[in-house]
Amino acid sequence: MRFTYILAATHSPGKGRCPQPPNKTPFQEILPLRLKDRVSGKSDKKAEGSCLQEMIIVLSCLQKNEYENKLCQKEVDQFKSCFQKFQDVSFQSKRAKEKGILVPGDKNLTHKQVKKLFNMRPML
Repeated sequence: MRFTYILAATHSPGKGRCPQPPNKTPFQEILPLRLKDRVSGKSDKKAEGSCLQEMIIVLSCLQKNEYENKLCQKEVDQFKSCFQKFQDVSFQSKRAKEKGILVPGDKNLTHKQVKKLFNMRPML
């Protein structure tokens, strides 16, 4: 026979642990509650797809025309121009991010850009 339920009479079965009263364990500040002035750059790498819609159009055209390149030249040219634009934009943004240049309205900042912001406005 199990006596765990009898021993823990304050606990109702199937409800999990009982909440701990807040006055039993007061908060003790071991380290100061401040953010550091630096950021690690561990999560800056991201994979993003470019010109996905154009690629799908090219593949569907090739499939319709039994993979004959001459019949889908217009779609292939659109895909190439889109990819060239993507490469130009990514190259410029990569150079700006390496230099730490802050772009207004940019939502994804690298660790270098965040460090530059921290240096511009240090915390008290």
